[in-house]
Amino acid sequence: MVIGRVSIRSIYTCVSGLGNMEPQYAGTRHNVGLKIVQMLGDQLSAGAKPFVRSRAAPKVEYLSIPSLSLVLLLSNGGYMNESGKTLQSVWRKLNRRLGGQKVRHIVVHDELALSLGKLQLREPGRSVRGHNGLKDIERCCGTNFYRLAIGIGRPESRDPADVADYVLGRLSPEENSKLKELVLPRVWPLISKQ
Repeated sequence: MVIGRVSIRSIYTCVSGLGNMEPQYAGTRHNVGLKIVQMLGDQLSAGAKPFVRSRAAPKVEYLSIPSLSLVLLLSNGGYMNESGKTLQSVWRKLNRRLGGQKVRHIVVHDELALSLGKLQLREPGRSVRGHNGLKDIERCCGTNFYRLAIGIGRPESRDPADVADYVLGRLSPEENSKLKELVLPRVWPLISKQ
């Protein structure tokens, strides 16, 4: 995988959006992490640079923005619960490419425990709160990554089948608007000051 030309700064940031394979699961609540990182890439590159498929990890697309010491990753070629192995190879490649420069990893994911539109940035090593995608990343990559939770709310029922239907359900136009208007403007300021 070519990450592009990288500038030498004290810390490089790698933001990884989690979700299930697209287009099958595009627009679902479970893919909110992907959606936010895609929108962030469009915003920061002013839409001039598209995400490209990684040759080293075909289930990952990336966008490198060297002027911001930033790489955005979309893990969308498989199931979220298998994100760890996919990200592990890309994170290792990025770390090698940067020649030992410090890389801060931030994983953007959906969060049932937060109402729609709420954000929470959690330090490395904190609980994954039962999120299977984060569990798999910890299993494969360790715990040294920030977690940026994007609230999707929770259905009234706690029945696992109802919860699964909810997270795999499509976002409404109102929910999409809320993500774009209320969440996206707060994401870059939050992660860039870490």
